[in-house]
Parts: sequence; C-alpha cells; structure tokens
Amino acid sequence: MTSPLFEPLIQFGKQLLSFALPNYCITCGNSLSTKDTVSAFCNTCWNKIRCITPPQCLYCGRSLQRASVITCGDCKERTFYYDTIYAAVWYDEFVQHAIHLLKFEKREHLAAPLADIIVKQYPQPPAVDALCPVPLHPRRYRERGFNQAQRIARQLSLRWGIPCITPPVRRALNTEPQSLLKHNERKMNLRNAFAVRGEMIVTPPPARIGLVDDVFTSGETVNECARIMRHIDVSYIAVIVAARAVVV
Repeated sequence: MTSPLFEPLIQFGKQLLSFALPNYCITCGNSLSTKDTVSAFCNTCWNKIRCITPPQCLYCGRSLQRASVITCGDCKERTFYYDTIYAAVWYDEFVQHAIHLLKFEKREHLAAPLADIIVKQYPQPPAVDALCPVPLHPRRYRERGFNQAQRIARQLSLRWGIPCITPPVRRALNTEPQSLLKHNERKMNLRNAFAVRGEMIVTPPPARIGLVDDVFTSGETVNECARIMRHIDVSYIAVIVAARAVVV
C-alpha cells in the first residue's frame, strides 16, 4: 500500500506524465482511451495507417506479390551492405505527421508510439546483439537538440530487451538533407559522409547490429552507413525503420 506521504508526489508525477504525453490523438485531436491500440493515435486513425504486409522485399521492404521472390526488381540491380530490413508501415499522412512533429517540433515523446508501431508489426525482435541509431552530424544534432533515430532506438531497446549502443560510425560530413534531393543525387550526396569512430579500432562493436532510423526512402543513408560498419567486422546488419516511403 502506498504511504500517504508519497501520494502528493505520485499525483505530481501523473500530472507531469500527462503533460509530457498528451492524451489526444495527434492526427484528429480526439481524446485517447485505454482501448486505443497505439499511444498518440486513436483507433480510428490507427486503422487508416497502412501496415506493410508480407511478403516484403529483403532490402527495401516493398510488398511483393509472390512469397517465392525475396527482392523486388529495383533492388536486384543494386548492391546492399545490410542484410535485411524491418519496415513497419507506409509513410502516409498519419505517420508522416507524427515523424515531422518528432523531428521538427521537438515532440520527443512521439518516439515511443513510433517504436510501438514497429513492435506491433514485429513483436519478435530481430536476431541482433544491439541496436544503434543512424548518427546525425554534430551540427545537425546541435540544431535539433537530439537524434530522432536514437530516441526511437532507445524505446525499441526497452520493448525488445536489446541494448542500445552508441553507433560504431559517426557522421563525418554535414550533408544536404536527402529529402531535398532527387533520387540520382542521393548516393553522391552521401559519399564519405560516414566514418568509423576511433574507439572502435580498439574495442570492436557487436557482431550483429540493428540499425535504426525513422524513415526509409531511397535507402542510400542506411546503406552507406552499413558499408562503413562492414569495415569493422560487423557481420550482420538489420535495418529497422518505422516507415517506408511509398515512392522512392
């Protein structure tokens, strides 16, 4: 039984939590209830979010028509440095709104429901030793104040029971945002963008890593990050994203 002495503190904590985690749907503004499936979305809006149904392309997460095929036509023509992708939902207006609020309006509490979206689609975690976020360049980190991929990775760590570590690679160049570039410009934009962290030369990272990001668009960012991670003997890399862009 809780001591009466602690009751005011408990009530204050509840009020603080209520402030930090608004009890309304971020899409339609309706009040949330305990029956809602994923925090931050009412069930009506959640049911409009399109989950990516299997079978999926091994590398980009695109839905495939036949289970006997493991990659889509586009991915057959590319070289990938990661082993597979876990992409939960399509990047439609509902999820896009949540990710924009997280990244650009500093609604950091929305990392939790984005992680919930991933876990709902993949209750069985990937067979990795650790999770790590795609790193931000220090300048971008200072501007934003946090790394949204890191926030999502930490929430996934709590849900899956997999440790979240500092990325074994760092962002060496402050490149143009990929979203502002054409498809054929994105690979060039990321050339030499990542580098191995110096301490990894002495202390190698885990062999199997889940590389976490918010959105998968062309895949150039995670692929270049994975390419550098291979230099330090990471043997297995699973890309984990909340959403996959409909068009790349």
